Amino acid sequence: MPPSCRCSASNPPGTDALPTISAYWAALSATVRAAVHYTFLVELSASWVTADPRACLPAYVCVISRRHVEEPYLLDDGGVWWAGSMLVARALSTEIRPRKMNYEIHGNTIPHLHLHLFPRFENDPFAGRPIDGTARLFERSPADLERIRKAIATAADLGV
Repeated sequence: MPPSCRCSASNPPGTDALPTISAYWAALSATVRAAVHYTFLVELSASWVTADPRACLPAYVCVISRRHVEEPYLLDDGGVWWAGSMLVARALSTEIRPRKMNYEIHGNTIPHLHLHLFPRFENDPFAGRPIDGTARLFERSPADLERIRKAIATAADLGV
């Protein structure tokens, strides 16, 4: 997983309203726990949505499978993970209004299914070229992360 998914092991200061990551963290495999740290935003039926306060793009999120598989074709959930991932992409698109949404699945660094969502804008720092997931160009405030969390939770009808 590119470092764009890494952040502090706890929620950023002032974000007490965000869910704790304890259940999320405990459920991940030891390999994944040893390699990444996330800020937990939303729990969906088949995934967790996470974000880094410092990211390469302002609305970047990572959707992580709750079930440990290395490849999406290994899921046997009838498309629930994919549907949840597309719900997150749609919620971000509705709230943030990007020009384009980029989707990336790798897993060669961390062998656990996760999807990077990169909302793109006409004049973003990577216009006309690939995204550098290691760049820390945007510092997202607790209010920024809450806006993303609320948009996803509302779309998922989780209550806000």
